[in-house]
Amino acid sequence: LVEKKYKEGRFRGYGDIQAAFFTNKGRVYKAFLHTDARGVSGYYDEDGNSMQKAFLKAPLSFSRISSKFSKKRLHPILKKVRPHNGVDYAAPIGTPIKTVGDGTIIRVGYDKGAGKYMKVRHPNGYTSSYFHMSRFAKGMKTNKKVIQGQTIGYVGSTGYSTGPHLDFRLCKSGRYIDPLNYKAPSAKPINQEEMEEFNERSVALSQRIVAAKGM
Repeated sequence: LVEKKYKEGRFRGYGDIQAAFFTNKGRVYKAFLHTDARGVSGYYDEDGNSMQKAFLKAPLSFSRISSKFSKKRLHPILKKVRPHNGVDYAAPIGTPIKTVGDGTIIRVGYDKGAGKYMKVRHPNGYTSSYFHMSRFAKGMKTNKKVIQGQTIGYVGSTGYSTGPHLDFRLCKSGRYIDPLNYKAPSAKPINQEEMEEFNERSVALSQRIVAAKGM
């Protein structure tokens, strides 16, 4: 079930998907769009559980992975074997970098190794870091709240870097974890205060889909 946009009686395009039913091997999966009190939209199942993960799989559209998470890697510039606590995503300079999850920026700055970098604190003891940026997105500063998928900066090659890429790092309770092999938890469910409104809307949307499809 999707919005159609009209201007002066003429169709101008499609808007957001309001609800979707998907049948796989006899099982029907349902998703409903909900905008919370903060104005943040997401898709949820009939019980109000989020249909998305707490973290994006990758923070940008990348060309290739140029270096993986490793406890022992020969640093291409320092020529020393040392841990590489992140994943390097090769991408053209200026490629938008997105925060992988909702959170608060706790550091924005420059380091001779990391170059221009940013660090974001997420709920439940997680932090994410973004190194070697060319520049930060407008308005990015310490204590600013960001939402999943929001552009926070752009790919560069600042600091100890041999070419344009993003060095992305993820921590849980101060311990680095491999973003490529980590199974992210689901995002938060709908707040209980909003469940009554969500239930009423999801029932109404379901009835429209069932009526339209003759289910």
